[in-house]
Amino acid sequence: MKFFKASILIFLPLLLSSCLYDSAPSKPAGQINTALVGIWTAQDKNGKVFEVTVTPESNLLYHVSCYDKYKNEKDPWQFEGWISRVDELKILTLCSLSSNPRYHGKYLFFHYEVIAPGPAPIDNVGPRRMRITQLLLDESARHLDPKQLRQAIRERLKQETLLPSEGSVVWTKVGSVTWKGE
Repeated sequence: MKFFKASILIFLPLLLSSCLYDSAPSKPAGQINTALVGIWTAQDKNGKVFEVTVTPESNLLYHVSCYDKYKNEKDPWQFEGWISRVDELKILTLCSLSSNPRYHGKYLFFHYEVIAPGPAPIDNVGPRRMRITQLLLDESARHLDPKQLRQAIRERLKQETLLPSEGSVVWTKVGSVTWKGE
C-alpha cells in the first residue's frame, strides 16, 4: 500500500483513505497508556490544525474524538481505541464508530511514541509530545484475519519496512481531561 505523506497522516484523512483494515491485530493487549489521555493538536504542512481528544473508557479502552479545526466541524470522527501488541511492538489500534457503513468497524493502526517534553516557558513544564506513525502494510493486508495480520506485521518488522522513515506526525498535548481513574 502506498504510504501517505505527513500532510495527510492525520486521523481524519486516514479514515477517508484506503488504509482501513477489516480486523485488528489483537484485542486490547494491556492497560491504556495514561500518557495518551488528553487533548492533542497537530498541524499539517498546509497549516490545517487537527485536534484529537483521547479519554479513557475503561482501563483497557480509549474513546478518541478527531476534529478538523480548519473545517470547524461540530461532529467529530469517533473511534474506540486500545493498545494491541505484536511481539514487543505496541500498536495504537483505532476502530471507527462512524455511522457510515463504509467506515464503521474498520481499523487504523499506528505506532506511537511519547517523546521528551518540548522547551518549557519560564516557570512552567514543557509541552508533552507524541509521535504517531501509520504502519506501512501491503494492500493485501486490508482483509486479513487477526492471526494473518500479526504475521504480516511481523514480516514487515523483520524486513524493517513497517515503520517508514518519513511521515510521522508530532502531536502536542494542549489540554488534559479528567477521569475517575486519576
